[in-house]
Amino acid sequence: MDKQPSIYVVLSISSKLRKQIKINFSQPSYMIRRGAKRKELDDAVSKEFSDFELKTLARNTENEIICSPVEERKKRLKHLVWTKLALSDPWKIKKRLTGSDLGNPCRLLVASVSVKNHILPFLNNETVEEIKRDGAPVPIWDCDTNTEQHLVLKYWHTAKSYAFINGWLNNFVNRRNLVEGDLIGIYWDQSEDIFKFSVLEKASDVYP
Repeated sequence: MDKQPSIYVVLSISSKLRKQIKINFSQPSYMIRRGAKRKELDDAVSKEFSDFELKTLARNTENEIICSPVEERKKRLKHLVWTKLALSDPWKIKKRLTGSDLGNPCRLLVASVSVKNHILPFLNNETVEEIKRDGAPVPIWDCDTNTEQHLVLKYWHTAKSYAFINGWLNNFVNRRNLVEGDLIGIYWDQSEDIFKFSVLEKASDVYP
């Protein structure tokens, strides 16, 4: 039996795109109708799914600020930088030295709120009571010179602040050549039960 001829129909979609559809009349007519009906069903499902996606996207982005990929990357990198700085800075107490920290009587005054938040919670009750009475001897590790020093931490009732005394002048001011404007940092290292000290910034670097 001779093979039925095939007919090619060219539809103009756009000036740049042409779609060629091949219809083979050797197929029964009911096959063509069933294929067309199935295509209509697929198109309906596809449209319904697309509408669902668009509605979901609208709900998810309703309260969000849409950024370009470049802006989004910058935001993530900036957040990582903030996190890194927060995690890598252990110096809970920072102070730029003033004349009262270097003159007579020579003692390092520390704000009461800083000690209450970052020191006292990590000390035992006996040491805390000793600090409030006559002062408690505490070890301090100088991270810049890798040496251990010793001071007394005492609550200064007249100033309503805490102060490091009994050795601050000789062990730190004179030994480290501290001057007014130097920025120092102190924190309590709970894992080693010792204070850590460092000169974070010299006044000569800020005010040349």
